[in-house]
Amino acid sequence: MGVMNKQALGGPQLLQKLVDEQHPLRLANTYKGISVSFEAKILSFDGSLAVLSVALPQAVCLVVEKMTNLISDALPCALRATVVDVNLKLGQAALVGFMPVSNTVGLRQETRVAPADVVPLILSSEHIMAKAKLLDISTGGVGLQLKDNLYRAEVMSVGMGVRLLQIDLPVTRTLGWCEIASLGTIRNIQYWPTLHSYRLGVQIKPNPQVRALIEAYIARRQKEILTEITTLGQLLKKTSDTKEAE
Repeated sequence: MGVMNKQALGGPQLLQKLVDEQHPLRLANTYKGISVSFEAKILSFDGSLAVLSVALPQAVCLVVEKMTNLISDALPCALRATVVDVNLKLGQAALVGFMPVSNTVGLRQETRVAPADVVPLILSSEHIMAKAKLLDISTGGVGLQLKDNLYRAEVMSVGMGVRLLQIDLPVTRTLGWCEIASLGTIRNIQYWPTLHSYRLGVQIKPNPQVRALIEAYIARRQKEILTEITTLGQLLKKTSDTKEAE
């Protein structure tokens, strides 16, 4: 009954609970597929707008995504908030909204990363063979972009088995580029009208050798993306300081 009462509270009331009881919290964002989650501190809250101190990598995500998720063990759910301002010099962010959402928003069973460069591949099935572009990859699935003139609804549907061929990934400096292939099943299809293309989510079950190569690639991309976040944060902070000095 106690949990139900807590879940019945609105987002602002739940946030006020954190303020009153001084519970720790962290923010959760995603940048190019990887989870970025650092501790944050509520500096002020007037019932609708909260000002938090945030880590620089998190601040970069707030600038890019314009939203974030607040997570705390003291809450029955996460709170999704809208970013209205980020002060990189002070390391502060102003948030509003605070909508209760699933408490799994900051958690991912598998790390999924976006490639640094364009990675073409071949999508093949019994009825079709088409060129596509890799959007993201994990050990359990891939996101693909397929031009709409190559998409055929009659032979591409959710649940359909496919082959993913000729995926070249720069795995490690030692191994260099490795070509991988895997069987998969289409799990979701989304049309992107502005890009005249479709996004296909494909579940894969790679063999141990291919899985090891994907894991090595993901580890490499994680390091690259974290470095990119830090570099971008420093650049944004420098740009902000320059504008204030003018």
